[in-house]
Amino acid sequence: MPRIPRTLPVILIAAVALALSFSSGAMAAKLITGKQIKDNTVTTKDIKNGTLESLDLSAAAIAEIQSGQTGPAGPQGDVGPAGPAGAPGPAGAPGPAGPAGEAGPAGAPGANGVSGYEVVTASVSVNANQLGTVNAQCPQGKVATGAGALWDGQWTAVQVYPGGGSSSTSWWAGGTNAKASTDTLRLAVMCINATS
Repeated sequence: MPRIPRTLPVILIAAVALALSFSSGAMAAKLITGKQIKDNTVTTKDIKNGTLESLDLSAAAIAEIQSGQTGPAGPQGDVGPAGPAGAPGPAGAPGPAGPAGEAGPAGAPGANGVSGYEVVTASVSVNANQLGTVNAQCPQGKVATGAGALWDGQWTAVQVYPGGGSSSTSWWAGGTNAKASTDTLRLAVMCINATS
């Protein structure tokens, strides 16, 4: 009868064990589900780092992560460069009218106006075809501004002139009576208060 080598049983045992390990691993992968894992038994060391994604987390877990406490404020950054000047804005509406100002001081007195207006008259009777003259003079303190003369009964020309040709207070009138009867020559001088 041939002799069986001593190493053969060891090889057979190893082969059987390897086959059982393959079959048991397949059975475990097929049979073990999330329902069969006891709650709170899988810990962080059982999960490979970097393998979980947001799709693997519940909405509550994501919300809890996002609602973590705010970290301390970082250091203040440097001041940035000034921006360009903005375009001018539209003109504003006119403001309300201000209050009326105080009355100003009284002005200096003006020059004296015309006062003391007076008409001084005189008359003379002149015979027919005779030359007649008449004189009228402004009262003291007044000067003449003008004069006029006429006949009572005719339109014959009459000459009117200031006394001496330049007097400011005395005026004369003269003319020839062209009527065949006596007529009256009348003179009127306008006088006002002023210094001669």
